[in-house]
Amino acid sequence: MTWQQASGGLTGGVAICGRYVRRSDKQRIAEYFQVHGPSLPDFGPSWNVAPQTFQPVIRLNRDTGEREIVLMRWGLVLLANSPPTRRQSP
Repeated sequence: MTWQQASGGLTGGVAICGRYVRRSDKQRIAEYFQVHGPSLPDFGPSWNVAPQTFQPVIRLNRDTGEREIVLMRWGLVLLANSPPTRRQSP
């Protein structure tokens, strides 16, 4: 099963130029992924999610092991932006 099938259409399912659509609000996403917690970050549907914006991510909490929704910056770190590494000879 693909993520798009599992998500039941929670996103638009189409990514163009690193952008995507999130049609669901925080309550629907929390219910679908069975996230329970004292507070959810504030976000709603977005028709133009672009790189460098903060978007909801579901992860496991380090302390409790429970699922949680947090806001993280959406984007890609290119290899060219990484610090150079020293290559060791065999």
